[in-house]
Amino acid sequence: MLSGRLFFMRAVVIAAAVMCAGKAAAFLETGTLLTNAASATYLGGNQGTSVTYSATAKILVANPAVNIWKEDSPTYVQTVGGLVTFQICFSNGGANTAFNLHVFDRLPNNAFWMPTSYSGWYGNLSGIPTELNFYWCTNAACTFESSGFWSGNDPDGPDLWTWDDGTAPVLLRWMTGPAQGLGVGASGCISFTLSIG
Repeated sequence: MLSGRLFFMRAVVIAAAVMCAGKAAAFLETGTLLTNAASATYLGGNQGTSVTYSATAKILVANPAVNIWKEDSPTYVQTVGGLVTFQICFSNGGANTAFNLHVFDRLPNNAFWMPTSYSGWYGNLSGIPTELNFYWCTNAACTFESSGFWSGNDPDGPDLWTWDDGTAPVLLRWMTGPAQGLGVGASGCISFTLSIG
């Protein structure tokens, strides 16, 4: 019975939402009010009177806030070769678009990818359901931060499986398109099935 294994199986799921608008030193809280002041000084008339005028501009910070959750069905498997379907969903409940969204996962040990069950989409900036870019890495040197070793964008092509001892980890990564983002109130889901054992 694999219920204990599946209960303690924790997939690493990381969502990173980055707003790219030039160089920035920090990620400010939503609702932060930034004030930018400018002033000009000049001399007026023959008396040498100095006059100063000031002006201010205010900027209200509005960030994305991406929420992510993961579910599995069924929650336990009693036989080798049992199928478990995982669904990872995310939504932007913030005040601005989330660009460069990456979602990561790691297949559990002794699991086999079932390519016919895969789907991955999100609502793009036009509100149109759009396929997520999908990549995987089966090299032991893979990390979620590494840029090398990743293959992908063909969920029907890979033979993805993991060994019982975890020596052949399979890391998964989904990304929005480079010029696309997850708009305010938009969401997406990834669904895939694994054969356990």
